[in-house]
Amino acid sequence: MHFARPEYLYLLWGIPVLAAFFAWSMRRRRKALALLISPALERHLVVEFSRARAVARALLELVFFTTAVVALARPQWGAKLETVRRHGVDIVVALDTSYSMNAEDVSPSRLEKAKSEVRSLIGRLKGDRIGLVVFAGSAVVQCPLTLDYGAANLFLDAVGAGMVPEPGTALAAAITTSTAAFSTRERKYKVLVIVTDGEDLEGDVAEATRRAKEEGVLIFTVGVGTPEGRPIPVRDEKGDVVEYRKDPNGQVVLSRLDERTLAQIALETGGRYYRATTSEGELEAIYDEVSRLEKKELESKLFQNYEDRFQYPLSVAVAAMIAVLAMSERRSRSRVRPEAMSSKVALFLLALLLPAAGSRADSAGAKNKEGNRLFKERNYEEAEKAYLQAQAEAPNRPDLQYNLGNALVKQKKYEPGLQSLRNAVAKADRGLRARGWFNSGNALFEMGRYQDAAASYVEALRIDPADRDAKHNLELAQRKLQEQQKQKAQSQGEGKDQPRSDRRDSKQQPKPDRGEPDPKGGDKPAGSDAARAKQSDESLSKRRALELLDAVNSQELAEQRKRAAERQRRKITGKDW
Repeated sequence: MHFARPEYLYLLWGIPVLAAFFAWSMRRRRKALALLISPALERHLVVEFSRARAVARALLELVFFTTAVVALARPQWGAKLETVRRHGVDIVVALDTSYSMNAEDVSPSRLEKAKSEVRSLIGRLKGDRIGLVVFAGSAVVQCPLTLDYGAANLFLDAVGAGMVPEPGTALAAAITTSTAAFSTRERKYKVLVIVTDGEDLEGDVAEATRRAKEEGVLIFTVGVGTPEGRPIPVRDEKGDVVEYRKDPNGQVVLSRLDERTLAQIALETGGRYYRATTSEGELEAIYDEVSRLEKKELESKLFQNYEDRFQYPLSVAVAAMIAVLAMSERRSRSRVRPEAMSSKVALFLLALLLPAAGSRADSAGAKNKEGNRLFKERNYEEAEKAYLQAQAEAPNRPDLQYNLGNALVKQKKYEPGLQSLRNAVAKADRGLRARGWFNSGNALFEMGRYQDAAASYVEALRIDPADRDAKHNLELAQRKLQEQQKQKAQSQGEGKDQPRSDRRDSKQQPKPDRGEPDPKGGDKPAGSDAARAKQSDESLSKRRALELLDAVNSQELAEQRKRAAERQRRKITGKDW
């Protein structure tokens, strides 16, 4: 047997205190009575008082207190194995963020209408994984496949026109990137929903669609806009329209909905094309078709849960209190009014049940605390189970996602671990976001994905520019990336990294994870900050901080030069909307 809330057991120290109080009270009463009358007259004058009843009532009150405390501690025994399964399909939404989506032939604009459509689709999902890809002249994964619909909505809220640096509209890139976001081990359970105005300005859409079909992707397309079209407004910082986008000849661009291209894409893979409407009934039709598809098992977790047995001590406590309320210290039967008795019992039961109402939230904190203890003991598999149980009680807490991600990464389960850390970063406060990006960078470094690791360290430095560890790891990731590129350039057959026994690399390992569990909802493991405390006594000089920011800026400058070259190439065609 164990207790879910053992901290309440400390209240049992009140038993000897109460017993001493009852003994003192009875003794004081006897002394006060002895001052008034002699012991010989006491039997004749005090005929209704029963010392035995007084002692029995005091004992019942002690029984009530003891069993009530035990019930609050939630005793549990009788382990029960439970398997939790979730079934669904993988759905990736490709959202057009090109400048043509600023056209206002639908209210308030094509992009806002498209975001409303996607948000409505997410609200209809029940157990399916959702991912988000944004595209313009190229495509990027905005949100990997996840079961956390709250995180998906947060990523969707951050979408804006022009967020993809390369201008234009490349449906082929959107289809290719979205197809790569699915698992390559399966040839079904994949649904791609493309939300766009359909103006494809570059790329081989037919070839990208053919490859998606071979991968088992079912494509639905949603057209946003009107065939008549509208000019594309250009706004200033205040949001006022200052002009309309023009082509290289100085003519105002009229952006039209291309329904024919979207219908061909959907037809090729067995999907359907829908035009966005005010009622958003097309999304209901899409989800109805998706819900009829064969579903796969997305999650299957085995939990060992203990059965709550607090009902037994609680029943004894209720019975003891009812007996106390009904018992009198007089020898004759006490006359207690029924209505007074019932009100007392009702208030007593309410006082007992109110703490139980918050037991679910308290349980998440207790399980998180248990996971922190297991994590400190390096029992990462059991810590993962504890964090998953805590998430089941409180699914919207980012600290639980962060803790789970760290436990998964420690077990070399990199992909689900990175997903949990991303979910935490999407909803966490500033401090937790910085730690989440830092640990994501370390996981990516261990996977050999040095470019992605560097990008994660940059995000950590954006939040905390004084982070020495992130700067060290960023420099190391950039060095490893340069070595990797140099080796590939020298020989295709010798493109592997140097072994870890290399003398230089052995001294250039990334700073360790801030992998200790987040203390919210539970105690932080002792000594978890020891590694960082060693460095905290060194103050960061202004010059050193500027050097750190220069490292971040140099990373961005290289990316900007690459994007500028791409934009210059696109200017030749003149199509950048």
